[in-house]
Amino acid sequence: MKNTKILSLVPLIAVASAVVGFFSIRTGAEFVNYSFRADFNLYLTLLFSSILLLFLAYQLLFNRLTYYFSHLILLFSIVFFSITSYVINGRGVNLAYVQFLILLCIIFSNINFHFDKKIVNRVINYFVVINVLAAAHYLLALKLIVIPVAVFDSFRGLAFDRVELSLILSCFLCWSLYHKNYIVSAAICFLIVLSESRSGILCVLIISLLHFPARFRLSLVVLICLVVPILLGLSSRSEALFMISQRVDLVLIGLKAGAVDLKSIIFGAGGLYTSVGSSTPHNNLIQTFLNFGLSGILSYLLFLIFILKKLSRDNLAILSVFLIFGLSHQDLEVFSFTVKNITWLGFFMAMSGLAHKENMKDLELANFQLPKYAYKKRL
Repeated sequence: MKNTKILSLVPLIAVASAVVGFFSIRTGAEFVNYSFRADFNLYLTLLFSSILLLFLAYQLLFNRLTYYFSHLILLFSIVFFSITSYVINGRGVNLAYVQFLILLCIIFSNINFHFDKKIVNRVINYFVVINVLAAAHYLLALKLIVIPVAVFDSFRGLAFDRVELSLILSCFLCWSLYHKNYIVSAAICFLIVLSESRSGILCVLIISLLHFPARFRLSLVVLICLVVPILLGLSSRSEALFMISQRVDLVLIGLKAGAVDLKSIIFGAGGLYTSVGSSTPHNNLIQTFLNFGLSGILSYLLFLIFILKKLSRDNLAILSVFLIFGLSHQDLEVFSFTVKNITWLGFFMAMSGLAHKENMKDLELANFQLPKYAYKKRL
């Protein structure tokens, strides 16, 4: 059990969240039902964390869970600083925090994670095809369905909004480009650009540059420079795409709120989802500062150190998705067990060292076949 395909559930979880988000807005005139979507995602994460807990218990029971000493020290340090914030503020530990700790105990072990390729490809292909049909419905201004495929002034496809759609598709793009599924990758890029998500469009550029061969990168940049202005000209929110003042204001509000007194600066509020009035900073670094103060920032940096130690070129693309979306959107704060966090981290762990493993398999196969071939030649 050094290898597991348990993370193959992650793409299914992401798509399930998107579909429920889509149905939470039933008509164009209806008020958005946030509670329906939030409740479903809560049950979804509870189900997944329960599966992880059973997996963890099974590994411990049969003594199959091993750790490097350095990983244990790092895990203890990350947990210590955030738990200290809870204790100092006299607050109970959030359930999402406990769920994330279960995941940390698994991913910090020596178990290797990978996806079942058939399952992931099938999920991605179906999701992309359905969204391409939704895009045709949107572009042709058809009125075949009551539920809108565009909300908040932009295309959202089969998802709650453009952010959820573009985040999921950005993770799918990393996988598809790595496996050279260029038709699916092109469709994903088209859908992300159509969603008019700034974070998504930036991810398309970075992921493409990381995965395309060096000889094609200049041509890719030129193509993007030609196509993007044309698409922006047709965009319904072209002005908003270049405006970041609202995001900056939210970050400044978070910084000011976290610097009220020394206790807040060092230990924060002692819990997840800390808000200032009705506002959240839409920035996972500032959100972590509000939650756990400088001790939380230290935990955040230690967590990134662990992630960076597993970094490969394939991981770099997934890490860029987390950094880009995390610095401009909510629900990606450290220690928060949400569908968004599970999605990017699941893809990161499953693709960790993927190229190396596949090369090793090819090498083993070649070594196995070589003597047989040589024997035939001698005959």
